[in-house]
Amino acid sequence: MACCATMATLRSLLILVFLHQVGKSNANGPCSSKKYNITTLKNDRRNIAYNKTTNLCDRNLIKNGAWYKFESTAGNPQMLPEKNPGTGRCGTYIPIWMNGKHPTVDGVVTNVTACAQLLSVGSTCDTEYNIKVIKCKSFFIYELKPPSQCYLAYCATAATTPGGGRTTLSPATPPTTT
Repeated sequence: MACCATMATLRSLLILVFLHQVGKSNANGPCSSKKYNITTLKNDRRNIAYNKTTNLCDRNLIKNGAWYKFESTAGNPQMLPEKNPGTGRCGTYIPIWMNGKHPTVDGVVTNVTACAQLLSVGSTCDTEYNIKVIKCKSFFIYELKPPSQCYLAYCATAATTPGGGRTTLSPATPPTTT
């Protein structure tokens, strides 16, 4: 009988160790700030709707090889817009946006191109930055490249929410969830 009690105790202990390790591996998963040392950029001026000032400059803020996450000052997840928001938006003169779609699979590093339109006529993506993006359930993280000059800054827009809705912000209306 003592043998069975010892086996049950050992089995319970092994289950606890297993569950602890599973929890640890999830905490250090691909979207963990411990793994990527993620810096959160929390500035509502980065939003595509913001057009009051144009002095935001990422040249000295963004570091090569560093990972970033965008949030509103209220803590809501944001992401790079997938099209050009236009000159004078996002608190900067020349916004940087993502040329293409965000990944849909969690935890996969995806190479994408970010764009800036330095020339007022012609190409809409005359300056390119090779960046990386990872989808992390309800938010995205990015390995950004610093712009080569001032008054270029990365833009942000509302990200897909965990419930599948999208928080949107247009220039004329306050934030809403659809």
